[in-house]
Amino acid sequence: MDRQIQGELLMAGAGFAAGLRLMAVYDVLRILRMIIPHRAWVIGAEDLIYWLYASFSVFGLIYRGSGGTVRIYVIAAVGGGMVLWDRILSRRVMRVLQKVRKWIRMKGKKRRKSR
Repeated sequence: MDRQIQGELLMAGAGFAAGLRLMAVYDVLRILRMIIPHRAWVIGAEDLIYWLYASFSVFGLIYRGSGGTVRIYVIAAVGGGMVLWDRILSRRVMRVLQKVRKWIRMKGKKRRKSR
């Protein structure tokens, strides 16, 4: 296989992995928001910081991989990784965490009633 094609495939794979990583980081933010209630301005600040991190990560990937030439397939691969994480892993994790959260709240209510 030609070296240039191999490089392009590696870039696409790196973009896909970056999309998975970015959604995993955002899930951590969502989990923290479930555990610790946040005010609206704090959520806005967290989202701003996250999206700055995401944009610099993708820009760095593109810059290192192709000298700054925007490759639409890399952006598509990042989006594909994000969608895959959201549709398969994130939804399952969030469902389980919401059930655990509900169970913890029920236990807390039972303890308060018994006092």
